This record gives sequence, structure tokens and C-alpha cells, in this order.
Amino acid sequence: MNSNYANDAFMARRTQDRPPFTGIFWHRLLRQLLGFGCLFFALAMISGCANRYSTDAFLENNEVQNPGTEHTILVASARALAEDPATLYKGGRSDYVSHAAVTLSVPPNHKSGEIEWPEQFPGDPKRHFTVRNATYLDSKAAFKNAIETELSQRPPEQRNLFVFIHGYNTSFAEATYRLAQLAHDTGYTGVPVLVTWGSSGNTLEYLFDLNSTMIARDGLVETLTTLNETSAREIILMSHSMGSLLLMEGIRQAHLEGGVKDTRKFTQVIIAAPDIDVDLFKAQMRRIGKPDRPFIILVSRDDVALRLSRKISGGVSRVGAYENDKELSELGAIVVDVTELSARDPARHGRYADAGDFAPLVREMLKDRGIEMAGLQFDSSNDRSRPLEPLIDRGLGIVITSPDR
Repeated sequence: MNSNYANDAFMARRTQDRPPFTGIFWHRLLRQLLGFGCLFFALAMISGCANRYSTDAFLENNEVQNPGTEHTILVASARALAEDPATLYKGGRSDYVSHAAVTLSVPPNHKSGEIEWPEQFPGDPKRHFTVRNATYLDSKAAFKNAIETELSQRPPEQRNLFVFIHGYNTSFAEATYRLAQLAHDTGYTGVPVLVTWGSSGNTLEYLFDLNSTMIARDGLVETLTTLNETSAREIILMSHSMGSLLLMEGIRQAHLEGGVKDTRKFTQVIIAAPDIDVDLFKAQMRRIGKPDRPFIILVSRDDVALRLSRKISGGVSRVGAYENDKELSELGAIVVDVTELSARDPARHGRYADAGDFAPLVREMLKDRGIEMAGLQFDSSNDRSRPLEPLIDRGLGIVITSPDR
């Protein structure tokens, strides 16, 4: 038989066996694409204010009379440096850790959970978050010295560090302003430290951000080692969204390498709306082992951002929207379900920003179970510390699942 004829016959049979692209196929594909489009649009709405992308976000307001409350934030960054000093850091990655210090002022009319962005920078300190000072620190030693200076200005019981790691689609400005808001609303009395990584700040660059967290792991372990070498009494670690993947990978890596010799200072880990594959999280926790103090996980079942993440990640549940609280608690975690809290963002992914309102209630609920919650210490001498009764009257539907004792 002619070989060409045989090959043609074989290819014809293969073509006949291949299922055609039917109308049903195209309908399903279109429905999937429309679904993704709607979810990406909802995620884009998280941004809210375009000023979070402004290249002028760190223009300094040097008015002598400042009616606001100032918070100095120390920064360890795996982001690319910006060419403009009014930006400090841009979207994108760096292959080394750099450092900065930013002092932000929160206005007297501030509403809990909000960031009062200026319409135009540097803004009005009576009405907006404004930058009082923003500068690079030229070395790790300078970063460490700046932390020691801040700690020394506080009484001994307040010489603590609160480390925050932001999530996906987050600009440097948004991460810094958000940490100032959290520190202010909780009345935190220690030193806030921002760990920032190379998020592009673009809704459509999810995979870029995901890989950026992996690139930032070594830098995070290096930063945790540096912080552990300071005179701080306690170090609290809090992360949001994809930043929780970075934090968990950093803890796992530090555990395997043994680089952080004494971990007793790290008294609490809080992961909010973690965008982590639940199977990966289980593997991480098995490697790390049950922590002496359970990790705290903030979850919500209606998180649109995590719904999208699940869709584009093979349908595997994300930890921040996982429905089996008992299973997570058995790994060594306290699960705090905040689904019933009202959400400020359409994607319902940012409820952690209201920690100033619900954290005291969570602390009290845990205390009733005999669990002492380390972490955000509330300053009872100012009006930012909120009594529990109004929160209870508001009917906050917080559900807590804790490990069996």
C-alpha cells in the first residue's frame, strides 16, 4: 500500500474521531468568560479610590500646626525602587530588600475602617491622611536602628512590633496608608512595620503577583531574623489575602532552615482572608507543626475575590473562604468567621480593615474560652478604644471555632 495513502487515511480517521466544537461547547466557554469578566470587574472595584496609584502619594505636608495623629511606619521592601521620591516604590520586584521610614498623619475627623484619601496630594491634615515624612533608609543597620529608636521612645510594656504584609493588587501607597489606619483604629501602642513585596497593583496580573510572593520569601525570612534581633518584647505578624501565602511560606522556610533561632518573641500570627489553596495550607501546617499559640484565621464565605481565585486555581477552596472551620482548627488555628459583618468593598475581601471595631470583641470571646489573644494591644487612655457593649448591640455575627484543648 502506498505510504502516503496510508498516512492520509490515518489522519482522516483521527479527524473523524475528534469531537467537534459544538454549540454547547461555545456556550459554556462564553459563560465561563463572562463569569470571569464579572468577577474581575468586582475585583477592580476594590480599588475604590484611584489615588492609591498616584505617583505623588508621598509628597510631604510640612504644615507646622498638624491637628492629626502621627504614626511612623518602618518598611522592609522587596519592591522595585521608584525613580520619583514622591512615590518611593513602584509596582514590580526587587532582588534585594530595601528599607524606608514613613510618618503618616490621620485626620481628627477619621472614620474607623476608612482611609480619607486626599483629592490632591499632599492633602489637608484636617481632613485627609497626609505624609509628614518619607525617606529611604540606606541599610539594614539603619532600619534596625530606626526600630530601636522607636522602641526606646515607648514605655517597656509597649516595646512591641506589629508586622503587616499586604495582599494581591496592592500599591505601596495603599499598603502604607492601610497600616497607618489599622494602627490608629486599634489604638496600637507598639511600632508598626510594613513588609511589602512586588505586587504589580494591577487586577489582571494575578499570576505575576503570585510569583512575586515566592520571590519575596528569602527577603521575608531575612526581615524576620532582623526583627527578632531587636529589643522588642513581642512581635505580631498579620497578613492579608495573597500576603498570607508569603507569610506561611516564610514561616515554613524559617522552620526548615532554622534561621530564626529563638521564636518566642513571635507571639501571634493573624492571617486575614488568606488566598491560599487549602491543600497547600494543610501541607504547610503539617511541616510547621501545631504552634504553641494557635494562628488566627479571619474567614468569610461570601468573599468574591477568593471565589475568583478558586475558579482560576482548579476549583480548590481558598483558606479564607473554607467552610470546614473544625478542620482548620484541628491544624492549630482559631477560625474567626466574619461573614455577617458588613463589608465596605464590593468584593467583600477587606473586612480586616475594621479590626478596630471587632478585635476587642474577638479578644473577649476568646478570653471566655480560656484563650489569651496576644497581638493588638489597646490603649485605654484614648477614645479609639471602643467598649464592647455597642459592638454587641450592633449584633456582630462573629463565629469562633477554636482547637480542642
